[in-house]
Amino acid sequence: MAVWIDGRLLAGTADGPIFRCFLEAGEIWRQAASEPLMYGRVAVQGQKFLSIHQGHNTGQCWLVGEGMVLPKGPTFGTQPVGLDAHEAYIVRSGTVYDRVGLISQQGTSGAPGSSQGLSDVQPDGTLWWADVHRTMTINGTVFHYPNVRGPVTVGQVDNGIAAAVGGKTTLVIPSAGAFEPHVCVSPNGRVAICARTGQGAAYVATTIAELGG
Repeated sequence: MAVWIDGRLLAGTADGPIFRCFLEAGEIWRQAASEPLMYGRVAVQGQKFLSIHQGHNTGQCWLVGEGMVLPKGPTFGTQPVGLDAHEAYIVRSGTVYDRVGLISQQGTSGAPGSSQGLSDVQPDGTLWWADVHRTMTINGTVFHYPNVRGPVTVGQVDNGIAAAVGGKTTLVIPSAGAFEPHVCVSPNGRVAICARTGQGAAYVATTIAELGG
């Protein structure tokens, strides 16, 4: 998920090999890859919406945009890709990842990776390796694989995906076994939360005020 240039919220989901992009509630485009896509991450670059994935069959990294599907070499392990407006981050082994500039398309040398992969790229470019950021306790609730934007934290809990704002914790996706939670917050306080479940992708739109902030 990402914030579009006018403040509206964008979301993307992969249904097998088809990546679909939504602006608010409406689908605005879709792009087909050559294999099912996993571990999607998205970002806005100028007036383009990009996503990056691991291929389910080959492990190939795919950079996907409107009318564009580019291979970016092999990936390793779970959650092996990350993306922001400037760079793609691709885990190549348990100890190495590459940073690939989106403008120059030039690779640079990597640094130690993680056995659990890359769970998030923060807005300031900080990489959240899942080994390091595996749990966070808020209001007495343990959030597994937390994802943070501004005052909102989301994470896996026993019965689904929960969000914490201030002193309040809310179950936002009630699906036991839901995983890979992500959150996006717009400048006007709107919040989008997504996760993967046994029934497919789940997406919730709300606000900081509704969550208790």
